[in-house]
Amino acid sequence: MAHRFGEVLRRLRRETGKTLGEVARLLRVSTVYVSDVERGNRKPFCARRILEIADFLGKDAEELLKASDRERGSNRV
Repeated sequence: MAHRFGEVLRRLRRETGKTLGEVARLLRVSTVYVSDVERGNRKPFCARRILEIADFLGKDAEELLKASDRERGSNRV
């Protein structure tokens, strides 16, 4: 099971058949930016953006939020 935020994001995105470009357009960032996040070269998105992504993918945001918290060293309850 993936634990890094980017790995979780990539898995969920692929499960839903969405492209990097579609997620990038949703967030109004470049495809390269989203790719960098997925590869772990950039920090996870903020909680607001994670909620947007989860809604767009039709997925529960909990797994993404937990992965983001782990990477940031945060303990969301």
